[in-house]
Amino acid sequence: MAGNVAEENQVNDVPTTTIPADTDHRLVVFGDAWSAIGSRLAEQGQAWPEWVCSMWPCRLETYAQREHVCESSICGSVVDETELHTVVSDAARSLEPLPDLRSQIDQWLAAELNATQIDPSGGDLKARSDNTIFALSFLIWDVWKFNGVSMEDTEKSMKRSLDTLFQQLDRLAEYTDSDNLRILLMMSVDPTFLPAFDPTQGQKDMIDIVTDWNNKLRKRASDWANGSVLVFNTNEFLNNQIRSRQFYLAGMLDGHGLGNQNPWDDVETPCVSSKSTWLPFLGNKDQRCENPERFLFWDGLHLGPTANQMMATEIFHDIESLWTNDSNSTESA
Repeated sequence: MAGNVAEENQVNDVPTTTIPADTDHRLVVFGDAWSAIGSRLAEQGQAWPEWVCSMWPCRLETYAQREHVCESSICGSVVDETELHTVVSDAARSLEPLPDLRSQIDQWLAAELNATQIDPSGGDLKARSDNTIFALSFLIWDVWKFNGVSMEDTEKSMKRSLDTLFQQLDRLAEYTDSDNLRILLMMSVDPTFLPAFDPTQGQKDMIDIVTDWNNKLRKRASDWANGSVLVFNTNEFLNNQIRSRQFYLAGMLDGHGLGNQNPWDDVETPCVSSKSTWLPFLGNKDQRCENPERFLFWDGLHLGPTANQMMATEIFHDIESLWTNDSNSTESA
């Protein structure tokens, strides 16, 4: 399903949902700053989870990493913080600890248990999970951390991180006493697409690493037995936006219609320029573009407002499919 945004689902349109609107649906998000909400600048727009819950009426709870100050070579949440420190020597230089998947699920479980005590009429954890989709959106750093690491160490670390990810999904199933959880897994993106990635620091193996991570994620998801899993191809979505701009400039179309429409003025340079490695310089208005909706990237690491809405539109339609799927299965967007 990922890829083109069909003409009837363009950015300014809100799709019509087939999910009953009178149900108290909930979207719970674990992940990195691509899913951060609440503290975003007005010009930056809503993150994809906020857009999803505007299309599909739902209550949004996100435990994803917030934007923060960082002086490390790795500046975002990962599936397993312990694994990060195993392969990245200067990860400990982060100015504040970043919650990994286990920590974020710990926070959610504590909040859930508290909610059941405050309002027992809302049901136990199992009842509350029946109307919930859990999204895991660790998109950058679990792959980026392997830049410059030997392939042997990369493969071993990748297996341990994926083991941790699915152990945490099993933990969700255990605590909710459910074998029918609804899970949305977001594939990692190729860090070399991001403006913040410095090609002089090495990128030779990055495409292979991203492909290997995503293929193994999909395979592990297909083997998971405690619910319905949808794997969203975030990397393909991002790649399609870049290719669409390239095809449009060349006056070409590909077999999927890429190049027919072009929402982007720039797919390489971010809207907000930066004086540091990671953080946009926020003190000078002149450092921002005049039309952020026409830039694929807001800053060196994050999508702009239009891209967030476009991605949410695709995710929304995939959630419709996941929600109406009564049998345990794995689908790939």
